[in-house]
Amino acid sequence: MSGGATKAARAVGTAVLAIVSVLVGFLLLAFGARAAAVPWLRWIDLWVADGDERRVVLAVVAWSWALGLLVVGVRAARRRWGRAASAGWLLVAAAALPVFAFVPGRSSGDNGASTVTREALGPLAQVGGPLAVVAFVTFLSVVGLAVAVVRPRPGDPPRTRWVRRPLGTVVAWSLVAAVLAGVMAAYVDPTPTRGSWLDQTARAVAGGDEGVTGGFEIGLDTRRAEVVPCEEAAGLLSVEGEAPALEGCRSALVVDAVGRTGEGASRRDTGALGAVVVQTRTLDQLDALDRALDGAELVGDLAPDSAEPALVSPAARSYALVIAAEDPGDAPLGEGAAQRPLTRALAYTVIGTAVGLYLGPPETGGGPGDGL
Repeated sequence: MSGGATKAARAVGTAVLAIVSVLVGFLLLAFGARAAAVPWLRWIDLWVADGDERRVVLAVVAWSWALGLLVVGVRAARRRWGRAASAGWLLVAAAALPVFAFVPGRSSGDNGASTVTREALGPLAQVGGPLAVVAFVTFLSVVGLAVAVVRPRPGDPPRTRWVRRPLGTVVAWSLVAAVLAGVMAAYVDPTPTRGSWLDQTARAVAGGDEGVTGGFEIGLDTRRAEVVPCEEAAGLLSVEGEAPALEGCRSALVVDAVGRTGEGASRRDTGALGAVVVQTRTLDQLDALDRALDGAELVGDLAPDSAEPALVSPAARSYALVIAAEDPGDAPLGEGAAQRPLTRALAYTVIGTAVGLYLGPPETGGGPGDGL
């Protein structure tokens, strides 16, 4: 084989290797970014946002802003300390990796971002589109920073090189982050934090005919609706004859109520309802608590005299478990009657409040918890 042919073969081989390397790199980036983004978002949701979707978006904006500063620092350190500082690019890559999961693809729009956010935050998460915008702006900005920052011009004195240009870059990056945060704050509606959710639900349920259940043909008129310590809530529950430990409990809501049926002048009290809503800090703790409270019963003042089997239903968005039992009283629960069991009214109220949606219960009755 001639020398020219050998060189051509090597060039073709190099080109093929480069193409394969780029494709493999993109695949690793795509799958690695998604694998990193889901636990990253869950961490932000748990320890920073506490269920508030606006806080999630603003936390990602802050992360992206810090990522820009990190690029500035690594470039500056590399010029001062040489290759020893190049390991800082590994830190930049690790910090940037989850953000790449939200950068829109050629034809996917924000679909990829929506998929990741719903996997991380739950099926009703609405922040995929805003995070796609944040990631796209971050991607362009950080690439620009990596190329331009601390790049000296011929004849620049050291002070210009190490002070003016990095400082100008930080100021510009801060302005980008401030504008982005302002746009996202206006675009994303705030949702209640999980820490405040039980108090909000207690106020809503305590409203009775004036509250969120007032429009139901069966509503709730509460005698008690208050947030209590976990120890007090445990004393109102029984599992196989013993009070449960409620491990992972963050706080609890106790509801003691009577039902309201009919409309206008014919509206009257019927039945009774007792409920305990136990809130945890993590979804794993909720799952463990759900298993531990299988077959739980209400005891003491909350136990209705002729109770239906207790409803135990997770409100996963708020990491809460609804344990409720009802005495239907005189309320007609047949298929043809336009009435609702009380536990269902409460469960839909609680879960609807948890996810930020108003959920009307089914039109006809059935067993407690049907349709949840």
